Amino acid sequence: MVNEKVKLIICSLVGMILILTGLYSFLWGKGKETETMAEASIQVSISTQSVGVHSTAMVVPNISPSNAILGDDEKTNTN
Repeated sequence: MVNEKVKLIICSLVGMILILTGLYSFLWGKGKETETMAEASIQVSISTQSVGVHSTAMVVPNISPSNAILGDDEKTNTN
C-alpha cells in the first residue's frame, strides 16, 4: 500500500515537471518569435520609407463569360 502511494507521488511529480518544462519552453519560443517579428517589422518599415510604396491597378471586364456565351447582353439591351 505504501509502495503504491510513493509510486503515485513520484509519477505525479515527474508529470508536473514535464508539464512545467513544456510550458516554459513554449513561452520562451513565443517570446523569441515576438522579438523576431518586431525586428522584421522595423526593417520592413525602414525599407518601405526609403524605397517608396508602389500601387497597382487591375482591369475587370464589363461582361461576364456566361453573358458573352449565351448572348444575354444583346437580349437585355434590345427595347
